[in-house]
Order: sequence, then C-alpha cells, then structure tokens
Amino acid sequence: MSGLYSHNIKPDFFVHEATTSRLAAQLRLRLTRVATEELTVLEELLSHFNPEGGLDHHFLTHRPDKAFSSKEALAAFHGSQSANQLASSIWETHLSNKVKFFGWLLYHGHVNSRAMLHSRHIRSIEDSFCEHCPETLETDEHIFTQCPTAISIWGCLGIDANASNFRYPAHLGQELEIPHQVQTDVMLLLLWHIWKARNAMLFEHKDQTTTETIRRVIVDMEAWQMRYRRLNLYWQAWRDFLLSRL
Repeated sequence: MSGLYSHNIKPDFFVHEATTSRLAAQLRLRLTRVATEELTVLEELLSHFNPEGGLDHHFLTHRPDKAFSSKEALAAFHGSQSANQLASSIWETHLSNKVKFFGWLLYHGHVNSRAMLHSRHIRSIEDSFCEHCPETLETDEHIFTQCPTAISIWGCLGIDANASNFRYPAHLGQELEIPHQVQTDVMLLLLWHIWKARNAMLFEHKDQTTTETIRRVIVDMEAWQMRYRRLNLYWQAWRDFLLSRL
C-alpha cells in the first residue's frame, strides 16, 4: 500500500479495511510531479535556515549587522539588478524544470558537491574529495571547470569555462560564432550533463567519455525540439555544432 499512496485520512486505518472497503475514500495519492518539484525547491531553501532562540528581527542578508530599512532594501535591489537578470535568464530558458532548478542551485552556489556537504557537516573531510582527483576537494568549481571530465568537454567544444563564469550559463560560449538566441539554454544543458556524468561516476561507477556526454546533450536537444519550435533554426545550429565535435 505504501508504494502507491502516501497516507490515509481515517484514524486507526488497517490493511484489512483497505482491502474490504472503498480505497478511494480513505487513501491519498502521492505528490504529483509538479508538487514534488516544488517540495524539492522548498526543502533546498529551508536547508539553509537555522532557527535560533530569541525574538525575530529583520535584516538584509548582505548586512546582518544593520537594522532593516526600506531605504537599505531599495539600494540593495538596485545594486543587484544585473545579478537578478542573470538568474532570470536561467528560468527563461525552455528547458525542463529540473534543469532550470539545477541551474538556479549552481548560480547560487548550492549544488550538493562533496565539499558543500562537508560544509553542512553531512560528509567527513576524508569523504569530500573528487572521485577522479583523489587529492582535490570536490567543489562545484572543480566539478565544472577543473576536473578532467569538464576540461575535456569544454576543450572539445572550444569554450572557456573558468571560475568567474561557470555559474552563469549566459556567459559561457560567447566566443563561439553561433547565434546566441539559445546559447544560455545549450550551456545550461551542457552543465547539467557534466553534473550527470559526475553522478554516474559517483553512484554507478560509470566513467563517461566526452563523446558520450555530448551525445547525451544532443539526445536531449532532439527530445525537446518542440519546446524550441519558434527558435528551431538556432536550436538546430547548436545541435549541428555539437554533432560536428563528435
């Protein structure tokens, strides 16, 4: 029963009753896909919240030592507009929600690398090194710019990914002479598959080649082609570019 339903609405509900009465009236289905994605976002936000005893007080995150004021809030808003535009560019892509959410986590430095989990006291320091590079802490910067997997992929595509731009898909691939209308989408998809290649190595002990990873990007581009029907020429141009690098 637990594999199909999350809970029931009747106290003291027993398996015998479930098999002899109207199930639909007593049981509730598990969360929908959309609800599950929303719950994931909420859990990620709450994971950075550490409640403390005492009275609540308001402050801006960049100035926790200063009392909150509308003037300070307005100044912070205007000062962060360019950063907000970079974050918005992730949500404005036509990719799936899971890829957008990954991009949002990467942008804010919240991807669950081993080093990040160590900083949250979830992993020991001994278990926080890269699977490929046993003497290097697995930070997000290492995963996406310094690890041999990432270096090989970016090098194959002629893209300069470094510590200053890897969090911002809109800043990657600008050196390529390809229409930039869907550049952010393609760069975010590449980052997503570098992350998936890392997970395959970590959890399945599969070491994907550069060619395999790029092929997986192309497969997703073909599967999501209808999302880009109004931008099809640009989407195909990037797909053809990736194919040419295999």
